[in-house]
Amino acid sequence: MANYLIKALQSYPNFCGCLIPTDPTNQEELDSLEPSGGRDCVWTGTAPTWEEIQAKMVELESADNAKRDAKISAYQKLGLTEEEIQAIL
Repeated sequence: MANYLIKALQSYPNFCGCLIPTDPTNQEELDSLEPSGGRDCVWTGTAPTWEEIQAKMVELESADNAKRDAKISAYQKLGLTEEEIQAIL
């Protein structure tokens, strides 16, 4: 989840960076993230809501799964075994 959380945060152009000691699980925890790199804010302008961040995480994970499925399908069409496919992925 952390990987998708970071990708989701970074997908917003107004994200400045933050310290993430533990993954936020709600709006309050998202709002309490501390700026990093000597900055004084995590967001410029309006910050996204926790629900928007969650939706972005699902979107990113779905896109990754679709890419993975497409690769598996292509490898299967080439006649690779399941073991060979898993070794490549």
